[in-house]
Amino acid sequence: FSRTYPSAGEPGYPNGPDDKTLIGFYTYHLDSPSNRGDIWTWDPDVATLDHGEWYCVEGRIRLNNPGNHDGILEGWVDGTQAFGKTDIAFRRASEGWIHIKSFWFDIYHGGGPSAVDNEIHFDSLALGDERIGCQETYNGTFWDDDNSVFEADIEWMAAEGITQGCNPPTNNMFCPENTLTREVMAVYLARALNLPAASQDYFDDDDGSQFEADINRVAEAGITRGCGERLFCPKNIINRGQLAAFLSRAYGLTDDGGGNLFTDDDASIFERDIDRLATAGITKGCNPPVNDRFCPDLPVDRGAIAAFLHRADGL
Repeated sequence: FSRTYPSAGEPGYPNGPDDKTLIGFYTYHLDSPSNRGDIWTWDPDVATLDHGEWYCVEGRIRLNNPGNHDGILEGWVDGTQAFGKTDIAFRRASEGWIHIKSFWFDIYHGGGPSAVDNEIHFDSLALGDERIGCQETYNGTFWDDDNSVFEADIEWMAAEGITQGCNPPTNNMFCPENTLTREVMAVYLARALNLPAASQDYFDDDDGSQFEADINRVAEAGITRGCGERLFCPKNIINRGQLAAFLSRAYGLTDDGGGNLFTDDDASIFERDIDRLATAGITKGCNPPVNDRFCPDLPVDRGAIAAFLHRADGL
């Protein structure tokens, strides 16, 4: 919606990042005097939202008994009720057959074209016949790793300052199932090893990356050689074979345990690094409980890298 409404004063559509937006219901119901729907604002002390922040917004509708004024609309922001109305007529006495058939979610800019570019982000949309509620409590630093086998490793990363999360500025999520990019790997290694600032710029394709300084730090430490002449490929996804090379160089691993520790990496250029990783106890394989395979071409996710780094830290 907007900061103000035609019925409550001069319209003011929010635009800037420091602006605020008051939310509410635009409702079609039988008692609307205009037959065009009514704007029902939510409690401004609860439902005035700062731009650039995440909120949990919930709404509830219950149709009225046909012919009665007992329909319900309710709304909450971050678990606090911001709206409640219990005397609404959605259905006439003859319209008992009308039910909620579908749920339509859409965004549009009312009042004509927007003068500026706008964006709005939604996550975890859910619909149910009972209240689902907000994720108000969770274990540890992040709420989205509670069911992850890597939760303890992720919490270690957070405690060590190696990760701050994946949804700034709130940073209450880690995104353990997201794949790991080369630039994020550079950040993790630079922080985990407390690498000093680099003396030069090693690559040309990371100039737009917020992690350029970390990429240069791992390059100067000899942990990465890049992906081509003066190229780092910061957005490329890392696979398990490549990760073995990163970690082998980062932690100075040299013992390969005699080599050929896995059956599926004979064609990999990273076989020696993989064997070094296994000998150091950083990896056990990818097919427990047998663990005779490493899956070198499999992409690495953020949860798995937490486990690799945690084990490497204990060397």
